[in-house]
Amino acid sequence: MSLRTRLLVGLAVLVVAAVLSSGWLLLTVARVRLVGGQERQARVLSEQLLRELRASYDWKLPLSDFANRTRLASAARAMVLRGDVRDVAIVDEDGQPVAGDASGDRAIAGARDGALFLARRNGAVYVYASLASQGVQAASVRFRLGGEDELSAALAGARYVLISSTMLAGALVLLFGTLFIRRVVAPLEGLAQMARRVASGDLDVPPVSAGWSNDELARLSEAFNRMTASLREQRDHLLAQEKLATVGRLAAGVAHEVGNPLAAVLGYAEMLLSDEPEGVESERRDMLERIRKETERIRGIIADLLDYSRPVAGAVEPVRLGEAVDNAVALVRPQTRFRGVTVDNQVPAELPAAAASTSRIIQVLLNLFLNAADAMGGEGRITVEASAPEGLVLLTVRDSGPGIPFADRAKVFDPFFTTKEPGKGTGLGLAICRSIVQAYGGDLTLGKIDGAGASFVVRLPRFTAPVG
Repeated sequence: MSLRTRLLVGLAVLVVAAVLSSGWLLLTVARVRLVGGQERQARVLSEQLLRELRASYDWKLPLSDFANRTRLASAARAMVLRGDVRDVAIVDEDGQPVAGDASGDRAIAGARDGALFLARRNGAVYVYASLASQGVQAASVRFRLGGEDELSAALAGARYVLISSTMLAGALVLLFGTLFIRRVVAPLEGLAQMARRVASGDLDVPPVSAGWSNDELARLSEAFNRMTASLREQRDHLLAQEKLATVGRLAAGVAHEVGNPLAAVLGYAEMLLSDEPEGVESERRDMLERIRKETERIRGIIADLLDYSRPVAGAVEPVRLGEAVDNAVALVRPQTRFRGVTVDNQVPAELPAAAASTSRIIQVLLNLFLNAADAMGGEGRITVEASAPEGLVLLTVRDSGPGIPFADRAKVFDPFFTTKEPGKGTGLGLAICRSIVQAYGGDLTLGKIDGAGASFVVRLPRFTAPVG
C-alpha cells in the first residue's frame, strides 16, 4: 500500500471514528434525557388521569356499587379513546377487575397508600397508583403509556442525522484529504525521484521546489537542494584537484625531459649568434635570433609548468592587501600594454590583514592585472575593492573589458585554457593563481558582473596572531 493510500485511509478512519464516537456519546446523553423527560411526563399525566378517575367516582357509595363501577370503566375507556394512554386497568381491593385486563400483573396489587411508581417492560412505561381519597382506598390503577417504541422513534431521526453526517464527513475526508495528501506526497515523490538520480551519480539535478508552502516540506526541499549543491561543489573540486594533479605530474615530467635539451639548443644558438658580426643584418642572423626567441618562449612555458607543478612554499604572514595592490600596480605600470589602463584602488586602509605570503599575493595580482589589460586592449579601468566578512578577507578585481563569455566561465581556471591568440599565452596563469590562493586556505573564483567586464574574487582567511 502506497504512502498516499495509507495516509488517506488512516485519516478517513480517524475522522469517521471521531464522528461516530462523538455521535454515540450525544445519542446516549440524549437518550438519558429523553427517558427522564418521558418519566416526568408520565407522572404528570398519571396525576391528571387519577384526578379524572376520582372525579368520576361517587365516594358515598362503595366500589361494589354497579353505578360506581360503570362510571370508572367508562372514564377508563374514554382515556384510551382520547389517546391519553394505551391501556387502563383497575382492580378492587380483592384484586377483582373493574376495568381493563390486569391478569398476571402482580405489581398492580402493590399500589397502596396513594403512592405512584413507574416500571418499564415490553417496550412500554407502566404507572401504578392507588385510587384513594381522604385515606379511603377504593382501587388500584395501572396506566400503560408509550415507552421504548416512542423513544426509539424520537432517536431514529438523530441516528439518521448521525449516519448522514458520518457519510458526509467520510466524503469530505476523501475529497479534501486527497487534495491535502497530494500536496504532501507529490513533493515527497519528486524528492524521492531526485534522490534516486543523485544516488545513481547524476548530481546535475534541478532544484526541488515545494511550491509556495513554508513548512517542513519546504525546509526539507531546501536542505536537499543545499546537499546537492554541496555535492556538486565537492565533485567539481575533486575533479579540478585530480585534473591539477594530473597536469602537475605531466608538467614536472615535461619540464624534466625538455629542460636539458632546450638549454643546449639555447646555448648553441647563442654561440652561433656570437660568431655573427655585430651590426650586420643577414638572413643567418635573423634565423638565429628567431631560434633564440622561440627557445626563450619555450623556456618560459617550461618555467610556468614548473611553477604550476611545484607546491607553494613559504611561511604565512600578515598581508596588507591595499599595499599589495599598490606594489603590483608599480610593477606593471612600466609595461606598454598598461599605459592606457587606470587602476582604482578602493581597498580600505583599515581592512584586516590576510593570512598568506605578500610576494605570492603580488604574483596573483600581477597576473590578474595583466589579463585585464590584455582583455581591454590596453585601454580601460581596473577597480579593486575589498571587504572583510566574518573570518575572511575578500578582494575583488573588476575590469571594464568585454567580459568572459558564458560558455567559457566554467573553463577559465582549467590548465592550458586561454582565449588569447596562439603564442600569446599558455593558459596556466589563472590555474597557478588559484593553486597559490588555495594553498593558503582560500580560493580564487569568478565574481558576478552587472554589465560589461570581468570580475575575479580572491578569498583569503584573516590573519590571526599566534597566542603566546
